[in-house]
Amino acid sequence: MKIYTPVVSLLAVTVMLAACGKKEVEVPAPAPVEEGAATAAVVAEAMQEVDAIVEAAQAEVAETSEAVQAAVEAMQDEVDAVVEEEIAEIQAEAMEEVAEVIDQVEQELTDAAAESLKDQASKSLTDGLLPKVGF
Repeated sequence: MKIYTPVVSLLAVTVMLAACGKKEVEVPAPAPVEEGAATAAVVAEAMQEVDAIVEAAQAEVAETSEAVQAAVEAMQDEVDAVVEEEIAEIQAEAMEEVAEVIDQVEQELTDAAAESLKDQASKSLTDGLLPKVGF
């Protein structure tokens, strides 16, 4: 324990001196900043760094914008191709349906014309061959 006694004594003396001393700690006043060439140089250097950062960001934005525009154009081309294919398929289906309707109408007209011709022929034969009897 004798080894620790000087350490404890030194600690006690330090605490007593601290308690008896000033209560406010003296802080040295900051050195005034000179508004001279040094400050202007620091500001100029900072502005150059800021300008370089802004230019780099603008260049990156421009590159990204161009890449996005190219991607959008490629997607638009793909969409246009798909739409054109769909339109061609719809047109082909519509043309087939129209052709079927035309064929059906032609058949109906042909049947109706044939029926009409038969009716006219029958009437002509009936009117021409049978005497008219008046009742």
